[in-house]
Amino acid sequence: MHHASCLRSGRLLLLLLALLSITLCTASDCDAGYAAPSGSPCTICPFGKYAPPSSTSCSYCEVGKYNPDPGQQSCILCGQGTYLLFTGAVDVTQCSHCALGKYNDNPGLGTYCYDCQRGKIAPFAGAAVCEDCSSGTYASSEGSTECTQCEEGKHAGSSGAEVCVWCAAGTFTNYRGAVVCTFCSGGKYSDSGETSCSSCGQGKFSNPGASSCEVCEHAQGFIAQGEGNNDCEYCGIGKYANISTHECKSCVQGKYSIGSVNECLDCEPGKFNSNDAASSCSPCEPGSAPNGAEGCVQCSKNMYAPFGASECSPCQQGAHSQPGSAYCDRCLSGKYYDELNNDCELCPAGTFTATGGSGIWQCQICSVGFIAWTAGSPNCWACDPGKHTNEQQTDCESCSVGKYSGTAASQCSSCERYEVTRSEATSWECDNYGSNSGKYATAGSPNCFACEAGKYTNGDKDACINCPEGKISGTASSMCTVCETGKYAEGVGNVACNFCNDYEAVLGSTTYGNGTKSVSGCVCPAGEYDMYDMCARLPEGVKSYIVGFTVENLDIEEGYWRSSRSSSVILPCLVETGEHCVGGNDPEDQCAEGYTGPLCAVCQDGYASTGSGMFLKCSTCEGGDVTITIAVGFGLFFSTIFLLAGLTCCCRKVRRSEEGEDGDNDNDRMTLSNNDSLASKRGQTRKELSKIDSKKKFSKVDSLTEAYDECRPYGKIVLSYLQIAGGLSFNFDIGFPPLFTQFMGIMASVVNVEFLSMMPLGCVMNSDSHHTLLMYTLTPFFAGVGMLIAYKVLKLKGKVEASNAVFGWFLFMTFFILPSVSMKIFSTFACREFDGGYGSFMRVDYSIDCLSDEHKMYEMYAGVCVLIFVVGIPAFYVWLLYRSRHLLDPGQKRLEAQYGEKEALRMVLEERERLEEEHPELKSLSFLYDSYEPRYYYFEVLDALRKQMLSGGLVVLGQGSLSQIVVSIFICLCSTRIFVSCKPYIKRKVDIFLELSLWQIFFVMFAALLIRVSEIGDQFQIGEKAANLKISSENESVFDFLLILTQALAPAVMLAMALIKGKSIAKKVSAKVEERSFKNGGRDGEGGGKGKKKKVGEVQLTTFRSGRAIVAGEGVLGGGGKRRDQPEEQPVEKKPVEKIAVPPPPLNPWTKHFDEKEQAFYYLHEDSSTSTWEKPEGFI
Repeated sequence: MHHASCLRSGRLLLLLLALLSITLCTASDCDAGYAAPSGSPCTICPFGKYAPPSSTSCSYCEVGKYNPDPGQQSCILCGQGTYLLFTGAVDVTQCSHCALGKYNDNPGLGTYCYDCQRGKIAPFAGAAVCEDCSSGTYASSEGSTECTQCEEGKHAGSSGAEVCVWCAAGTFTNYRGAVVCTFCSGGKYSDSGETSCSSCGQGKFSNPGASSCEVCEHAQGFIAQGEGNNDCEYCGIGKYANISTHECKSCVQGKYSIGSVNECLDCEPGKFNSNDAASSCSPCEPGSAPNGAEGCVQCSKNMYAPFGASECSPCQQGAHSQPGSAYCDRCLSGKYYDELNNDCELCPAGTFTATGGSGIWQCQICSVGFIAWTAGSPNCWACDPGKHTNEQQTDCESCSVGKYSGTAASQCSSCERYEVTRSEATSWECDNYGSNSGKYATAGSPNCFACEAGKYTNGDKDACINCPEGKISGTASSMCTVCETGKYAEGVGNVACNFCNDYEAVLGSTTYGNGTKSVSGCVCPAGEYDMYDMCARLPEGVKSYIVGFTVENLDIEEGYWRSSRSSSVILPCLVETGEHCVGGNDPEDQCAEGYTGPLCAVCQDGYASTGSGMFLKCSTCEGGDVTITIAVGFGLFFSTIFLLAGLTCCCRKVRRSEEGEDGDNDNDRMTLSNNDSLASKRGQTRKELSKIDSKKKFSKVDSLTEAYDECRPYGKIVLSYLQIAGGLSFNFDIGFPPLFTQFMGIMASVVNVEFLSMMPLGCVMNSDSHHTLLMYTLTPFFAGVGMLIAYKVLKLKGKVEASNAVFGWFLFMTFFILPSVSMKIFSTFACREFDGGYGSFMRVDYSIDCLSDEHKMYEMYAGVCVLIFVVGIPAFYVWLLYRSRHLLDPGQKRLEAQYGEKEALRMVLEERERLEEEHPELKSLSFLYDSYEPRYYYFEVLDALRKQMLSGGLVVLGQGSLSQIVVSIFICLCSTRIFVSCKPYIKRKVDIFLELSLWQIFFVMFAALLIRVSEIGDQFQIGEKAANLKISSENESVFDFLLILTQALAPAVMLAMALIKGKSIAKKVSAKVEERSFKNGGRDGEGGGKGKKKKVGEVQLTTFRSGRAIVAGEGVLGGGGKRRDQPEEQPVEKKPVEKIAVPPPPLNPWTKHFDEKEQAFYYLHEDSSTSTWEKPEGFI
């Protein structure tokens, strides 16, 4: 509205100007927009009109134009999409918008708008151009206002379509507005313009996008069953394509098909097919012929058919056949043809035929004295002497007692007496058989007969009797022989004893004694047992003096265990005595009271474990001793922690107090010790005297602190050694000699904080290995987090010394717990599989099943702990040291090239001390680097990795295997080589001590290798002789002693050094106390920090801390007491403190020197010529 009012105001102003100019203008000089009739003044053209210059009249705006302002030379064209049909329009609103379906792309249109062409639309009024119809739509008439969607069966693939196109054959659309048509799927077809596809009928198929269906080739064995098939189905062998039903049908009996046919073939002559869907026909078996094409029939009596015959043929004359014969037979000797049975029958006993007969009449009766004792005899046989034929001539019967006969006799003749001799070939005389042992004679026998093997004669010697079980006999035996030990005779009538070692008995077995009657009496001898039909040597742990052991009845000794009665694996218990395993032959009752589970290493309900491994003991939870033990254990542990923390804080406060007050107390102590009366005059009290005397204690604290700093690298080496060596028995799954195992177990329990295992926590809480893992990982984790928070808080408060101390304790804690925590973590993955499906259990806690879901969860937790502790702690060390590497190593290698190794070491050590004073926070890392040479500041990381690989890392190398020990020895030798070659410690004696500990670990591993080789029975060549290195019971004690002696070497050396160091500390404390007692006010104590000039008689002396004179030009790297960047002290005159006479202060008699052999500094007393490795009081 504001714009419209401004416009109207402007127009009025123009109108007024025009009125004023009327009197001044004429037509001849009228401007544009003005007109003057002849003789009239120029007047302004009103709205809707215009006038060019020098016009006599104003003209109306033409159609399609308008003029909203007076005094215009021309009119304005109406815009695109509009039109104007009358003249004199005064405003743009008089321009009409084109109607729907029309457009105008030219401004100033004076006619109606144009209709949109076909295929285009104008959906809104005032269109300048028409829009194309989108794909899938069309506009078939001009002036359309909207596009129409294509009908079903049609499509419009491009925009601006005037009409839609019918879908081609093989395609369709079933919705309006289709852009493209969809191809018919396989098995369907369509004509053009279809809204759906039709399915192919039976016997036809189509490919996708087909306009018609194709007929399957039935003659080639193809069919299309049902409707909508996209392919033809092939009728394979044994089938044919049925053109009427459009399906594959099986060939019936008597027909076959090889495929690709529309009908089956008949079987060839001589063949048949009795199955459906056959691919071929088969010939009949011999003795049968085809019965049509469906089967074979058996040839009838006296007919035959060879293989593949098309019919049965009759037998020739004189031959015969049974039904189903492939050929005809003729009767053999001893047989005749029986027409009734149509078969050859045997001639009856007592008759014979040599050529075979065509009837029974051809079977002849045997001659007198001859017999045919069986049917079907081809001839007859004569009876032996002493026998005669029976009536049927079917058998020879023995002559009765007192009678005899010759060969082929029909009857026997009586003997005159019992003794006859053979005189002719056909006559026999009776013989006296009473004296012939092992022989017998029945009634009428012509001779005495020997008993067969396996028999013996009876008392009457008229028969032989079988030997009973467990006995044997040879030919002509009067008695049986008992089988020896190791043999048996099963059943009666045995001619020989069987060895127990044959295939029927247990291989390698024997018997309890002589006369064993069956193979069941074969048992394994003493020292062996029946292991699945083979005697094997009894495993260790089984009582060996019993005969007849089997796997099921093995009698186990005390200290051994097996999983079940069927198990032959005998395992030693954790304790090789009856404390855990009582032995016996019942696996259900082989554990002592309170013990159960694998290796009897699990405590029963109501019992709790104390100790671990061979120290495991199950104690009853009844009584009050358990609570007292737990309370005392925790009390001792926390008391130790508080004591160490208190000592640390106390020492730090004492040292800070001494540094702050030492300078002033030196003068007081000197004055009071020389003149007690002066103290009373000056108002000194007993409290002040006590304060001065307490300074003697400060010197002791200083000396103890220095002793701790001196012994710390040795302690770290011993601690690392014990942590590694103490876990080798578990890592290698090997039993060292008992005394050594106990010795190292006690030491490992101390250094690995195994105090909890010594308390029966199982009585009050779940203390299995899973919960122990949580305690051993979460406790140091949260303790470490708390220490780091305390470190940050103290550092923000500016308490650098306190924060450094806290961080140092944090580093010590990580150093201390790393091997033990790693062992706990890796122990989670160490499981032991027992035979016979007994199960798999953790090696450190046999109460935990490794296959349980709970253990799987803890294995995942242990995997996270590997990243936090095993990988995280060494990585944290690397990060701490790497970011301070330039401060920790000021360039030792570079200085060695210029000054030599020894001088360069001295220089960089002093430079590192200077950098520590400039950067106090660097001292927080001193636990990691201060024992090493500057260039080897990172060796603590290598040592941590070494401990990891030789402790918990060994678990992943196949626990208990020989290769694990060999790899560990290789790791040990490699680390020894690196440490010995580099000699990383500042003091060479520490390097030697480290090398000693490394070799000790090697000797333990080598001993483990010998024990493992002894267990598997390997042979080793030593020099020129072969020796079986088996640790027997005779030399076990010697081996045990040597192991303990070797492993006690490092602690013994450490103890000796501590005693020597303690003596040195005692002397040093006495010297410090005496020195401080006689110091006067003219000297500064330690911590004074400023040089002072004292007047003593006629001598002027400048002192600096240690009392040595500062000489110009002496710097810290040149042997003086002043650093290079410190300005030289100037003498300053000062009056004496007291006016009384005092003895002159002694000059500092100590000088600092470098020992090339020891690679360390020592201090020489110039007056007494004594030396010490410790820095004297007041000397820097």
